[in-house]
Amino acid sequence: MNRLLRRKAYLLVSVLVSVITAALYLSIALTRLSNANFGSDGGDFLAAMLTGGIPHPTGYPTYILLGRLFQFLPISTPVYRGVLESALPAALGAGLLTSWVSFVAGSNSTAHLSAAAITGIAWGASPLLFSQAVIVEVHGLQVLISVLILWWISLNLHAGARLNPKWLLGLAFLVGLGGGNHLTSVLFAPAALAALIYAARRSRSWKLVVAQAGLV
Repeated sequence: MNRLLRRKAYLLVSVLVSVITAALYLSIALTRLSNANFGSDGGDFLAAMLTGGIPHPTGYPTYILLGRLFQFLPISTPVYRGVLESALPAALGAGLLTSWVSFVAGSNSTAHLSAAAITGIAWGASPLLFSQAVIVEVHGLQVLISVLILWWISLNLHAGARLNPKWLLGLAFLVGLGGGNHLTSVLFAPAALAALIYAARRSRSWKLVVAQAGLV
């Protein structure tokens, strides 16, 4: 019962942080193309989404393909739909960071959850992240991918916990897709490798570790 209540607390606080952060972003989301906030690549990215083309190297395939899906939304302008691909993942990333902080802290006390919520909102509202979440850019999506990588590494380090392997496999697949958004994801590689080795030795489930590596 305590475990179930703890998960519900994680979920509630994380959703709240995501909603608050998304509201902040969408309050000033652009509907026309702009080079504000160093967003000079916005036209390049948007043109690739609308035409099925390829932007400047490295091509950003995950970002562009997801952007094409966002362009099917029957709302506002193509620019606004492109901004949504930055704002919504960034807001979701802030919420997931909140739950990750709570998970690492190992407590669902009011103090810990409040601290985690403040962390998520502060990160989501930080000037650098905020500036990239309201324009057509890859960094909003990269925020979400980076938090998913943190979750994946952390769950592997808790290999002894009762956890459905499907969560690890699903996260490994998303981490792999993250490499198609921005190559800075590779910077997590040493920590991820160490976590996989630790998980294999602790759980003695090399098959699960190999499967995760394969999905990445």
